[in-house]
Amino acid sequence: MTNKNNEIELKLLSEFNDNEADFKSIFEKYTNFSKMYSWIRILIFAIFIVIGIYNFFIAGKHYSISDYNMIKYTMASILLTILTLIIIITVITYRIQSKINIQIKELASSKNMDFKELKNEINILIKSSMGGSGI
Repeated sequence: MTNKNNEIELKLLSEFNDNEADFKSIFEKYTNFSKMYSWIRILIFAIFIVIGIYNFFIAGKHYSISDYNMIKYTMASILLTILTLIIIITVITYRIQSKINIQIKELASSKNMDFKELKNEINILIKSSMGGSGI
């Protein structure tokens, strides 16, 4: 994978044409995957913000029972909504990731290449050009 100048050699990817539609599709799906993954991080951060707001501004103060119950149910519904969104986006993200893996498997089998090596090289290419966590 690396030569003596610490440059990365992509042996399997060099066998493909530059105009492969499969790679464009993989890159588009990875872009969607990366966007969804960032939304998951944002929503997890939102949970901490909601809990922090509750702890700093609401908890410890005296409220009537009806006000306390209303605040408690409002906070619970906000957290449940965020958790539901996290679960939905996570399922969508894993589906996109599995579609990318299936497409790489098909690409590897059509060119008689090792799936793991091709996936590693595509990961290197994606991480270096687009950033993110990889596939």
